[in-house]
Amino acid sequence: MFSIISLQIEIVNRIFKLYRDKQKERVILVSFANVLIKLMETNNLSAYQVYKDTGISDSLIGYWRREEKQPTKINIEKLADYFGVSTDCLLDREDKKPADIEVSAGNDPKIMNKLKQLNQRGIDKVDAYIDGLLTNDDYCNDAAREATAQNKSA
Repeated sequence: MFSIISLQIEIVNRIFKLYRDKQKERVILVSFANVLIKLMETNNLSAYQVYKDTGISDSLIGYWRREEKQPTKINIEKLADYFGVSTDCLLDREDKKPADIEVSAGNDPKIMNKLKQLNQRGIDKVDAYIDGLLTNDDYCNDAAREATAQNKSA
């Protein structure tokens, strides 16, 4: 009789553990979906564009956005690299949220993916082109204008 009660208690404990694990998995799915949606909106990207740039199918991205499937570690890492954020950010485990991420050339996924495809000669050409743009105030942000003005006065 004692072993039957012990067995029943063990079964109940396992059921509670499974329930807690499922709840934890659900929280991860919801957090990941919210962060992914925010990153895509911030960068004005469709699921198809992310697919073209990363190779991750747009239907799979749709499942994630609808909280229907959990991403694999490999896909989380691909997306983190693509969006220029940490995997912790994608899983909503750090303080820096997508709304706080400033879109710039440094983390613009479209620009970063294009740059990764260039060889050294292509990178040198892009660098020279950017130098040319920086000489024209019409293409510079305020910080670049100030730096250029300081360099001219020095």
